[in-house]
Amino acid sequence: MEGLSRLLKARYEAGSIGYHPGTENLKVSHLMFADDVMVFFDGSSSSWHGITEWLDDFASWSELHINASKTELFTTGLKDSESTVIERYGFVSGKFPIRYLGLPLMSRKLKISEYAPLMTRITQSFQSWSIKLVSFAGRLQLLKTVIFGIVNFWTSAFMLPKGCIKNIETLSSRFLWTGNIDKRAPSLWADWHRNTHLQDKSFWSIEPSQSDSWAWKRLLKLRPLALQFCKTSIGNGLSASFWFDVWSPLGELINYIGDSGPRALRIRRDAVVVDAIHGSSWSLPHPRSEQEVDLHSYITTISLPLTPDIYERVAGDSSSRFFRSSTTWEMLRPRQEEVDWCDVVWFKGAIPNHSFTM
Repeated sequence: MEGLSRLLKARYEAGSIGYHPGTENLKVSHLMFADDVMVFFDGSSSSWHGITEWLDDFASWSELHINASKTELFTTGLKDSESTVIERYGFVSGKFPIRYLGLPLMSRKLKISEYAPLMTRITQSFQSWSIKLVSFAGRLQLLKTVIFGIVNFWTSAFMLPKGCIKNIETLSSRFLWTGNIDKRAPSLWADWHRNTHLQDKSFWSIEPSQSDSWAWKRLLKLRPLALQFCKTSIGNGLSASFWFDVWSPLGELINYIGDSGPRALRIRRDAVVVDAIHGSSWSLPHPRSEQEVDLHSYITTISLPLTPDIYERVAGDSSSRFFRSSTTWEMLRPRQEEVDWCDVVWFKGAIPNHSFTM
C-alpha cells in the first residue's frame, strides 16, 4: 500500500492527474485505510486516464487488481462529454450516502431514518445473542463491550438524535432484563392481579369490593390520574373497551356522553369497540345529543376494517408502548411555582421587625 500511495503521488506531481478543486491547495490526492482507497481528482478525462494507468502499473508488478464490482465513481459538475468518457470505463456511478469504514459518508447532517444501518446492526446483535441463552452477567458484559463500542464509534463522527438514542436504550434494557428484545418482560405481579381481580374485565370499569386488598383499592382510586397517560390506537377493536378506553380524542366515552350512553347508543357497558361495528360499517343509532354528534363525526374518519389494537402510554407530547417511571414522575411531580408577594406566609419571629417596600 505504501508503494501504491507513492506511485499515485508521483503522477499528481508530474501533472498526469489533476487535483480536485477542494483539495488542490493542500495537495490531497487520496485517503487510504487498510485496503480502502479514496482518490480525489478534477474529473477530467485526462486525469481519469492517468488514474487507470496508475492502477495498471501497480497491477503489473504486484499482481493486485482493482475489484470493479466494489468500486464506485462519484462525479458532479462535469460536462456531458467528460461524463461520457468516464462512463466508458465501466465503473458504477455511486450515490450518497455511502458507507466508509462502517459509517455513512454524507455532506450534511444525517436524518433519523439514515441511522437505520446502526439500528439494524444493534438489533441483529441482540437477536443473535437471544437464542444462546446468555446469563445476566453475560448480557451486561455484551452491552458494555459490543453495543457501547458500536455506539461510541458512531458518536465519534456524528451526534446521534434523541430518538435514535431512546431506541437503543429501549433495546438494551429489554435485552438486559429479559434476554430477548421481541418479547414483553413477564410480570408475576401483573399476571396475578389480572387473574385474581380482572378476569377478562376492563381495569377502567371494574368496581372495588369489600374483600379487595388496600393496595388494589388504591390502584383503582388512582385510575383517573393514570388515564391521562393511556391511549389506545384502534386496530381490530377486539380488546379496546368502547366506553372506558381512550381510543378517541373525546377521552373516555362513558364520561363524555354520560352514564346514559350505553342505553342511548344501545351498546353494553362491557362492550369492546368491535361490538359497535357491523360488517364494514359502524352500527350506531342516530345521534340525539351534541356529544353523540361529536362521536359520529370522529368515527367517520376511521377506516374499516380495522387492524390489531395498540395500547400506548402518552407522556406530554411523546408516546410509547413501554412504561417509564422516570417520565411519569416528571409529569406528576409537584413543581415549585414562583411565589407571589401576597402569598408569603408570615411567621412570628421569622422576620425582623423592619419596614421595607415591595
